[in-house]
Amino acid sequence: MDFKRLTADKKDLSAQVERLSADNIKLSTDNAKLSEEFESLSAELEWRRRYGYAVNVTLDPETAHPCLILSQDWRSVRRGDTTQNLPYNPERFDTDPCVLGCEGFTSGSHYWEVEVGDGADWRLGVCKDSVRKTGKIIRSLSPEEGYWAMRLMGDYTALTSPPTWLRLSVTPQIVGIFLDYEAGTVSFYNADDKSHLFTFIHTFTEKLRPFFCTYDIEVPLRILPVAAWK
Repeated sequence: MDFKRLTADKKDLSAQVERLSADNIKLSTDNAKLSEEFESLSAELEWRRRYGYAVNVTLDPETAHPCLILSQDWRSVRRGDTTQNLPYNPERFDTDPCVLGCEGFTSGSHYWEVEVGDGADWRLGVCKDSVRKTGKIIRSLSPEEGYWAMRLMGDYTALTSPPTWLRLSVTPQIVGIFLDYEAGTVSFYNADDKSHLFTFIHTFTEKLRPFFCTYDIEVPLRILPVAAWK
């Protein structure tokens, strides 16, 4: 009799253990889902915060290299087949296909997006207003030279010293750039899936301007107006 009761108790205990194990698995799954939802919500809130600092950036034709073709609204740029005959301007890049944004930032937070599409050779970021614009500068883009930028040229690269190669699981069609002047950060994002790409940290003391460079003839870099963002 005692043996039968012991066997029954053992079976009942085993059943309870199985139920507890199943409940524990369900609880772990629920916790994982809640964690994912929390991270997603946090990312969405952070994204909305950046949108609160959105600015409409335009290209400064006075700084554009003569081989670059700018759209009439100064929001799109691509490299042309020939070099245009433009008047001399000491503010113009004279060797590499670069152009600055009209806007200058000495404080605050600012966010803008650039559609890169299927372009294969470009650089984006910010730079000091005082950067050198004469001679070959494309191979010396770095914070030490006053540039905080990322590049696509075969691989995605943050132009640190030495460069930092970025392993991206998703190829961005639109790159978001967020400058927080007081915090000393320049951050890059894949605006398609809202993922973070890279952040520079530096103490800024001079005026900063949006920086663009492209070697693509067919695919332009296009600054998205705030009204076009979703």
